[in-house]
Amino acid sequence: MHATGDPLRAADGRPLSEPAGVFDGARLDEFAVRLGSVGDAEAPAEIRDRWDEALRDDLNLPAAVGHLFEFIKAFNPRLESGKASAEERAAAMAMLRHANLILDVIEFPEAVDAEVESLIAERQTARDQRDFARSDEIRKRLLGMGIQLDDTKEGTRWKRVR
Repeated sequence: MHATGDPLRAADGRPLSEPAGVFDGARLDEFAVRLGSVGDAEAPAEIRDRWDEALRDDLNLPAAVGHLFEFIKAFNPRLESGKASAEERAAAMAMLRHANLILDVIEFPEAVDAEVESLIAERQTARDQRDFARSDEIRKRLLGMGIQLDDTKEGTRWKRVR
């Protein structure tokens, strides 16, 4: 077998280099951020097997991505309610990493560097002391660094913005 120079194609004949409309990488990034920092784990067997089977079926990327988003949709309520255990979150992250071996679109949240971590803690102290001017100043500084904060009843969440 020899290379022809033709691009790899999905099951529908569309070149894999043209994934528009197949998935939303930003939604995957956001899900990864919401999972937070987690340890190593195995991807859940059911979704991993469905993902892999779709790819074995004539490299059916749309079906594989569909399975991934079904998994995310089913997992989101547990994540949002705070009921997802660290082990479940780690398994979900492992599935994202497994899928990203093919997709290569997810920007995984790495450990927050020391300056950002310090600023978030400083902002929380300012909020606890009801120094909202200082809290807002820190929020703006973080936003300038590409970190968006969302205050929820469960605490402050952050995500990278582009």
